[in-house]
This record gives sequence, C-alpha cells and structure tokens, in this order.
Amino acid sequence: MAEPNLEKATQQNTKRQSTNLSGPTGESADFDQTEAQVREEFRERLEIDTLAQRYDPDKLEELLDNIVEMYCCPRQTQYIGKQPQTTKAIRLRLDKLTSQHIEYIFDVMSNTTQPIKNIMAYLRTAILNAPTTMEHYYQAQGNWLTAQNRKK
Repeated sequence: MAEPNLEKATQQNTKRQSTNLSGPTGESADFDQTEAQVREEFRERLEIDTLAQRYDPDKLEELLDNIVEMYCCPRQTQYIGKQPQTTKAIRLRLDKLTSQHIEYIFDVMSNTTQPIKNIMAYLRTAILNAPTTMEHYYQAQGNWLTAQNRKK
C-alpha cells in the first residue's frame, strides 16, 4: 500500500537536525514537504476524513499530529510509555495502523475512567500499542458480555 512511500520519506527525515532555529533552509523546507507527505499518506490510509463524520475532527487531528511526529522523529530512539523504542521499530508499528485501530483508540479513550497525568504519553502509548492489543481488547469485552448474559 503506502508503506514504501512512507519509509522512503522518513529516510530523508533522519538526516534533519532538530536544532535549526534560523528559519527555513533548503533542508528544512524539504523536511516540511516530506512531513506533509507522511501526514497526507496517513490521512488517506487511516480514513481520517471519513472518521471525522463520527468522531471529533479536532481530536482526530491531534491523533494524526502525534502519529506524524513519532513517524518523522529524527532521533534514533524515542520514549513511549517511559520505554526506549527505536524510531525504526516505531515506524514499523505505525505502518500497521488502520482506521479500525483509530476507532479502537477512541473507544479505549472514551472508556478510561482513571485520571491521566500525561495525556501525550498515554495517547502515544495507545497509538503504538493499538496494532498489538486491539484484538485482545475486543475479545475480553466479548467474554465479559457473554458472562453477563449467562448470569441473567
């Protein structure tokens, strides 16, 4: 699908230095264009515009911002949930995201009852873990509903 383009785009991103404060140069302008390409590819693949009919568009944009920031991070290592993760491993996991994972993230967020101290860390952890936890989450919910129906 779009993964080869995302990987190619991010190879350019790893060369960018994040300390350039002097304004746009040729390299930072290329980075901005590449980041825009990554954003557009995720927007299409995750069907953000379609999901905006059911979910808050601003929250979807925040989610997309976090995905793009993690994917385009120029550092080799990022911390997700206080755990170091290589940017390469993060990109591989993000490449697996689908619109169903986005719906799952919104479901998990809406069912969270505990206070969240660091929402960005929580959200990024949810994004990164969505491809590996979604099926188990819905299986556990189904098991609970089945058990509740047996009690009646």
